[in-house]
Amino acid sequence: MLSLQEYVRLYDTLGVDRDVSTAAFHLVDRDGNGVISFAEYRAAIVEFYLSTDPAAPGNHLLGPAA
Repeated sequence: MLSLQEYVRLYDTLGVDRDVSTAAFHLVDRDGNGVISFAEYRAAIVEFYLSTDPAAPGNHLLGPAA
């Protein structure tokens, strides 16, 4: 499980703005329980690499496309 603070810190090390990672956290936390489970994180990673839907939660992991 990843809390909001852990998630933001993780993406902060990758240079993702905290506002962006906070917004992404809430999208990836699909059940809205305040933590990201392994299944939710895995689904987001799969979407990041494979989804063509710009609204898919995983496509927000690193922020908006430039």
